[in-house]
Amino acid sequence: MKQHIKSAAIKTPRGVVAKKPPAHHVDVAKKARQIVGTGKGERGFVTAPDGKFIGRQTAKRVAKKAGQATVKGKRGLHSEDLYGSR
Repeated sequence: MKQHIKSAAIKTPRGVVAKKPPAHHVDVAKKARQIVGTGKGERGFVTAPDGKFIGRQTAKRVAKKAGQATVKGKRGLHSEDLYGSR
């Protein structure tokens, strides 16, 4: 199976990865606050089929290769690129 983006995720300072597919990072932050008490941390994505956490720049390359999103410029992938604006 080809690698692709499964969901937006946040890796908290304690190393806990919170995810909530399909959801925007703001929704994932709410879930992280419920789980570990903070929604702060590195915003990124979880891939499928391996379930690996990756940062925005790597996610941009994965999503582009999988045909999920096109992101122009230097910025990394944002949840809005996959799920539309809120």
